[in-house]
Amino acid sequence: MQLNLRKTCRISSLTTGVLALLFCLLVPLNELGFALQIQQVSSSRMVQHATGLVGKYSRFANQRSKSRFDKRLHVVNFGFGSTVNTNGVTSSLGPNLLSSVEEESVEAKVEEGPFCYPNPVRQDEGGEIVYRLSKNMDIELRIYNMRGQLMFKKMHNKGGNGGLKQPNWNKIPINVETFMFGGQGSDSHFLSAGVYFILLVHQDKVLGKGKMVVKP
Repeated sequence: MQLNLRKTCRISSLTTGVLALLFCLLVPLNELGFALQIQQVSSSRMVQHATGLVGKYSRFANQRSKSRFDKRLHVVNFGFGSTVNTNGVTSSLGPNLLSSVEEESVEAKVEEGPFCYPNPVRQDEGGEIVYRLSKNMDIELRIYNMRGQLMFKKMHNKGGNGGLKQPNWNKIPINVETFMFGGQGSDSHFLSAGVYFILLVHQDKVLGKGKMVVKP
């Protein structure tokens, strides 16, 4: 009976020691304050939600960027905190999970163009319609003659050539081959000599207009 009591005491002491060790390990980790922070930045204002930030590191939950913001951002990071500059680049005091600009909040528009290069364009050589977009989107290229008749149209899908936001220009070739394999009004010959209007359309809304001249 006395031997069993000693064994029970030893087991109880061992269990208490293990629990004490776990407690010592868990408290410092908790003090580090690793947490998932979700920040929303809009028009120079930041709203931040943080969970699990405790102890002396909780002050990082109130960190703010001093830069102004022209676009709406959603920033998710795992760590002590972060700052976001006007280019959407996150500099974090801890490891980042995600930093991105909400593309849905960016207005769909043609930043520059459409232009025809060269202009005038020769029938036997063709040219390019060039433009820049504010974001990835479906865009339809249409060409009308002076009478308002639709001579050519072609849809360019979001994320592909013609529907891609790029640092450079979207370049759409216009020549005999383009019209052979293009949309409405396409046939085996290029446009006849004259003045034409270029339209860029997104969801039935005209985002950009241009003019081109075709020479024989």
